[in-house]
Amino acid sequence: MNYTDKSYPPVSDKLTYERGDGAVVDLKITPPIKLTSSIQSVTPPSQPPAVPPSVSQPVVSVIPADQAVNVQNLKAASTFMIPKGVPIKINPKARVNLRTGNEAQKPKTAQAPGSPTEFTDDRILDHPSVGGKFTIFVLFYGDYHDLHKKCLSNLLATVPFKRMDLRVGSNAVCQQTLDMIQGYVEQGIITKHYRHETNDYKYPVMREMFHDPDCPITTKWLLWFDDDSICDANSNWLNIMSIHIAQHHKGNAAHMVGASFIWSTNKRQREIMESRPWYHGRPWRNQHSDSSPNGTKIIFAAGGFWALTTEAMIAADIPDLGTGLTHTGGDWQIGEQLYQAGYGLKQFNGNKQFVRTSSVPRRGETKPTIDQVTNVPLLPVQQAERPPTNPPVFEQPPAPVTVPRLRKIVDL
Repeated sequence: MNYTDKSYPPVSDKLTYERGDGAVVDLKITPPIKLTSSIQSVTPPSQPPAVPPSVSQPVVSVIPADQAVNVQNLKAASTFMIPKGVPIKINPKARVNLRTGNEAQKPKTAQAPGSPTEFTDDRILDHPSVGGKFTIFVLFYGDYHDLHKKCLSNLLATVPFKRMDLRVGSNAVCQQTLDMIQGYVEQGIITKHYRHETNDYKYPVMREMFHDPDCPITTKWLLWFDDDSICDANSNWLNIMSIHIAQHHKGNAAHMVGASFIWSTNKRQREIMESRPWYHGRPWRNQHSDSSPNGTKIIFAAGGFWALTTEAMIAADIPDLGTGLTHTGGDWQIGEQLYQAGYGLKQFNGNKQFVRTSSVPRRGETKPTIDQVTNVPLLPVQQAERPPTNPPVFEQPPAPVTVPRLRKIVDL
């Protein structure tokens, strides 16, 4: 028996369905794509796509097999293809840098931040303007062993032994400091100790140390340190100062380097200095450091730390005690002695960025300046004897040293 279900509409090509909103829409069926093979292949285009105008096309040169290649005639960054067996001609003057063996693996030496290589190389001291080494003078005072130890230990830590001739003076120091100094003398680190059991003040002891006939200065430059000047601000201070000297010490220029200041003199001070043998009649200076008929100023280096050529020290007779100088005001008097002898001063360590001068509060006595001393005779200039004009000649290194640029690197 045949059964026919008439409850369903007959199947046709057109199908419909009812959406949720009650609308009846047609249902479209897309027939499947017939593939002729299980693997479809892509046919490459006959020509490559065009390069946009904004993109530069590489230059590829194909060298014929029968032609030699001359590399020196090729343009920079060009690309070329060389067939196998084609000879190549290379410019013999071309510069080629190669690394072989262990050199290729050797890393560069690391430098501390702010420490360029030229600052750590003490060969700059061999420059003829520097002279190879310094005679260093340090003066200790009083019962301040910790300060004395700090001053000396930092100095020895930052100056190679072969670069210095160290001499120490002492005024009424404690036993601990005496033992420390004596220990360095026995080791040969300190050349000579100028011991004073009482306080004989700064400039009389300086005079004794500078003009010692039994132990004359044999270096081109000398350095002065007060005991509260600590060279711990920059471990390369000596090399940097030597670069500064090598750049500026020419002729009579820059025979002294230090933190420069201006001192205003009074009439009595000028009268005393004008009567001294080292006074040559050069006009006093104004606030701009220029010679002026109405000038009253002195340009000088702060007394706690400075460098001075032995030539200028002898020619200017530094320090002169005939003015009544003992302790206070010696730095500006030395500044005028230097100027009257025709030598120049150059700024250095102006912000204590290399050597920390006056690192502790002022100690000891404050002695009167030369104008406050009542027993200073005023000698007529024509009766005064001139200081020696033939300074000693120091042996200079035979080869010059390249001087790195400095002013653009550090603030002096």
